[in-house]
Amino acid sequence: MHGLVFLTLCWILSPKADGSCTLPPLWTGDWYDSFYGQLTFSGTSALTGWQVTSFASVITSWTCVSEDTTNNYLLFLGDQPVDFFGMPQNVFRCVKWIKITNNSFYYYARSDIEVNAKNARVKVEARDPAVTSWSTASYCNPTSAPGPEEYHVLIKKGSESLAKQWCPVPLLGTFNYVHNDGTTESCASDSQMTACPSWTTIQFDYTKCSKTQAFSQEGSVYCVNTIAEGDKLLHGPVQPWGGEYSLSQVYLLCDI
Repeated sequence: MHGLVFLTLCWILSPKADGSCTLPPLWTGDWYDSFYGQLTFSGTSALTGWQVTSFASVITSWTCVSEDTTNNYLLFLGDQPVDFFGMPQNVFRCVKWIKITNNSFYYYARSDIEVNAKNARVKVEARDPAVTSWSTASYCNPTSAPGPEEYHVLIKKGSESLAKQWCPVPLLGTFNYVHNDGTTESCASDSQMTACPSWTTIQFDYTKCSKTQAFSQEGSVYCVNTIAEGDKLLHGPVQPWGGEYSLSQVYLLCDI
């Protein structure tokens, strides 16, 4: 006779304090960022791929120096000090992240817009060698927080198809659309897009309107994330390009 024994292990967990940071283990490896392109997370706190220019200096690698696990804040410090007329400056970037799947998440940059960093949401301040720890309470509370439309999506490289989600309900059908590039409109006279029958993929009919949509040469995009903002849906798609994938920073805005 065989028996099954169930062992229950219990831990008392407390939120991680400021002054330390450990990135989620699932993040290790290469990802696509909807704004910065390919990123690489390595070790417990290293990130490469966010490229920020400030005072003619370029930051390309970052170290997570503090976290708030209650609010999902991660505070990153640029590894390359910025030179401002011989005075080194630190560049910080705080993000609040939200999990979508094990292979995708989205985040907001919790910093004010910095005119000395080409309007990136980072904080630039004079470097003090005596200061070796930084608090999310001080660096993750911008005066002007990002709006809902400023979210960034990350998808793990090689797992793009696993990040597909149901398209938002208002898009589950076949529709005509108008393409607006910020200056002019096209496709108004004849167009067609459909999320059926897959429910996770939007197909654009380029035989009706050949204007490329969401940067997809093939006219096919996966649904990966949707944010509701009042009576609008902000939808960030990802699309295959000849076997490779590119995460689009273009949003499909839908009145609901």
